[in-house]
Amino acid sequence: MTRRTALMLGGAGALAVSGVATWAYMPGGYLTRDARWFRAIKADPMASNPLLGRTAVRVREHGPAGLFDIKRTTPWIDHYFRDDSIGPHTLAEELITHAQKVGWTHDTTISIDNSWTARREHNNPDGTMTLTIMTITDINPTSFIYGTAAVTLH
Repeated sequence: MTRRTALMLGGAGALAVSGVATWAYMPGGYLTRDARWFRAIKADPMASNPLLGRTAVRVREHGPAGLFDIKRTTPWIDHYFRDDSIGPHTLAEELITHAQKVGWTHDTTISIDNSWTARREHNNPDGTMTLTIMTITDINPTSFIYGTAAVTLH
């Protein structure tokens, strides 16, 4: 192999490695902070669907920012569960009990009506993941999500 060929191969290899690194760490890339955080949220047991044998009647997800997004976003997941046989308050209590069993600890510093909030340490730049379980009963009764128990992770 000549010196010229070796330099060309080395340059092409460096260019390929830098291209992959740029893709991985730029907005929308696989290794960005928000992408890693969103994968951690989705891997949490409380983000399961179905959860406690119930399938969510509505799922909303806000993933990490894409390549052409102007501002940074915070990833989150919402699941709305309904069980008309026991009602939203009893369902929320079951979800809270399950959350505690899988390692969530109630955060007493946050107090919102009809909700239970928990935090736990996670190895991400923000340090903590937040779980909120609430009953959706203070909105228009004709709304699709009225009478559900919502599980939000962010």
